[in-house]
Amino acid sequence: MDRATRQELTELRGAISRLQRDLSQLKLGGASEVRARSFAVVDEQGKVRAELDAKGLKILDVKGKQRAALVVADGTLLLSLADPDGSPRAALTVFADGTPELVFADTRGTVLWHAP
Repeated sequence: MDRATRQELTELRGAISRLQRDLSQLKLGGASEVRARSFAVVDEQGKVRAELDAKGLKILDVKGKQRAALVVADGTLLLSLADPDGSPRAALTVFADGTPELVFADTRGTVLWHAP
């Protein structure tokens, strides 16, 4: 085996060792940071039950309907809750200027109560 091949093998062994160490830290929960553009939480059957990305958090029921969302956009925060059919029924919003709003709606989307 020539010198260049031995050097390449040494470097590969080092890289493999680092990868094994990093993998063992992830398995043991020792990672201090995990980065991704989005995360999906799945149940035992592999169905997506929650999604998290830079825009917010969505929570889905067992049928895949979105039941809750927490979204931040342009300085406005929105918490939305939906019924089992996925129809929005309650929303709490805090606008960028700090103004709050609370809305309750019926199954057709007609506002039942609104504040302020």
